[in-house]
Amino acid sequence: MNTSEAKGYVADVLTSLKLMEKQREELASKAAVWESRIKLAQSKGEEALMIAAQREADAIKAKIEGLDAEIAVSNAEISSIKQGLSATVSRERSIDTDILQQELLIAAGHLPGDEDKVVAEQGLSNMENEASASAALAQLKVKMGR
Repeated sequence: MNTSEAKGYVADVLTSLKLMEKQREELASKAAVWESRIKLAQSKGEEALMIAAQREADAIKAKIEGLDAEIAVSNAEISSIKQGLSATVSRERSIDTDILQQELLIAAGHLPGDEDKVVAEQGLSNMENEASASAALAQLKVKMGR
């Protein structure tokens, strides 16, 4: 596997890792809902509902454990490839801007393909900052009597 293939593979693994982490968060929130349902059924003395809710909570926890294992494997795989790449990259010293851009997007919590969304968010943020600064300057001018 050459350097660019390895970098592409790391980007793919990082993407799937972020998706797994997002899925894990969603499952964790579902687990919390089912835990509260267990407590509610228990407080109302509804044994059958409590058992059903416990089964659902256990199934979700099993999925979370499976995702945790996959996440650990992906992290180990990424570390291993990065270690191998560091030596190779230091020899090549060429930068693939596309992969770098994708890695930066992923590191910022976005998915590849969200470039337009990120640019739009930055543009809107800049416009909001400029509008805020203009408003503050106008207020200052009014206070100073200009």
